[in-house]
Amino acid sequence: MKKVNYNNSKHNYPTNISLIVLLRYKFLKLIAFTSIICFSSLIAFTQENNSAFDTFPWLAGVIDVEDCCKNNRVLEYDMGGYSFIYIETGTDCGPFTFGKLYLNTGQYYCSDSETFSCVAAYGIADNEYTVLWDCNPDDEVETPNFDDLPWLEDELDFTDCCKNNKVLEYDMGGYSFVYIEPAASCSSNSYGKLYVNTGQFYCQDTDNFSCVEAFGLQNREYELRWNCDDSEEEPGTEIEIPNFDEFPWLNDILDN
Repeated sequence: MKKVNYNNSKHNYPTNISLIVLLRYKFLKLIAFTSIICFSSLIAFTQENNSAFDTFPWLAGVIDVEDCCKNNRVLEYDMGGYSFIYIETGTDCGPFTFGKLYLNTGQYYCSDSETFSCVAAYGIADNEYTVLWDCNPDDEVETPNFDDLPWLEDELDFTDCCKNNKVLEYDMGGYSFVYIEPAASCSSNSYGKLYVNTGQFYCQDTDNFSCVEAFGLQNREYELRWNCDDSEEEPGTEIEIPNFDEFPWLNDILDN
């Protein structure tokens, strides 16, 4: 019987098997490392946005935290028994980046296009919303200093200029009224609120009722404590004196 010398065989089986095992080990190690990185990113993302994404866990599978173009902000529009969740895109991200609208259950509802806006089509463009997540948190409005009115920080949403456009303080002597004024251009369900400087809620506007008029404040001077749109506006109710260079005698007749 002819003996076969496996050591001198053309095929070195042990060496090939070792190579296969080594390659398989490196491949599995690479997959494990990649999974750990992805899982760690997901954990960090979830922890950072814990309150919002606990309520809407499906968002974690929709939002790419590294892509601020496709996922600039996540806005919630409260509709009463349900809400719309709108994923807003960045403004300078090219023509093929479109916002998407979901129901609060996670059901896909609508996508923007170059000539179509979901929020406009469903009549919520001017509605109040809550910012659930912002890809560029450094761009958020800086919280003003309300050391003498610390309760205001709990009442105001500094990212919502519709509901909280201005904060006006009317000095009444021994106390003051603080009025949170909504933007006139926003939806009709945004109503102003009047507080005492202690933080006690005092009055709320309605469609046919104004707190500042009801309590005779509309013609009083006020201090502008905060302006959401950052436009420069002098406090008070001063009226600009017109120029009557051609008719100077009008200055003696008119009550400016």
